[in-house]
Amino acid sequence: MRAHPKIGRLVVIGPDEVLNHPGTALADLKITPGNTGPDNIFRGLDALKPATKDVLIVTTDLPFLDEAMIDRFIAGCPETAEICGSLVSQASYEAAFPNSTATFVTLASESYTLGGVYRMNSAALSRMKPEIDRVFAQRKSKLGMAKLLGLSATIKFVRKTLTLDQAIGRVEQILKCKIHAVLSDPHLAYDIDDQEDYDYAVASILKNPS
Repeated sequence: MRAHPKIGRLVVIGPDEVLNHPGTALADLKITPGNTGPDNIFRGLDALKPATKDVLIVTTDLPFLDEAMIDRFIAGCPETAEICGSLVSQASYEAAFPNSTATFVTLASESYTLGGVYRMNSAALSRMKPEIDRVFAQRKSKLGMAKLLGLSATIKFVRKTLTLDQAIGRVEQILKCKIHAVLSDPHLAYDIDDQEDYDYAVASILKNPS
């Protein structure tokens, strides 16, 4: 993150064992976490005030993240979008990480999972905090996300006829903003939730150290 030329101030949010780690020395600010992911996002945003127009939000559990992946993601973000999120197809993910675990949502033509990188307009982000809390609470529940989409979209979702554009359009209605999904490197979706994920990542790195 520090190496990327388009990234300015860098804020790391985490517990003391993270903030005291030598790897966080390159951060401009270090902040103790709140109770939820959105809490942490808004703590970081508050710390950056006055923030620039756009902020890049990256989860801290992406072991394969590198500068080139960030560059490709940013390049795929149109200026007209207030929220850009990384989206990874099941096919590309399983090709990169066979026999690993991930949660996918099946739409009309493909199954997807969200990556851990987002570019957001700071003003729009502040405006939509209540809606973001609602979406975050359901982010890993297929049924919960379908309910947020509404009855019509839920029926299409269950029948696997809901298209990606329709799903994005519904989320835009919920959040009242312009959204763009960036089809991204599968590595942006490999996150570490448990010991199994950690062991898989370590084995992959040892096998392919480059």
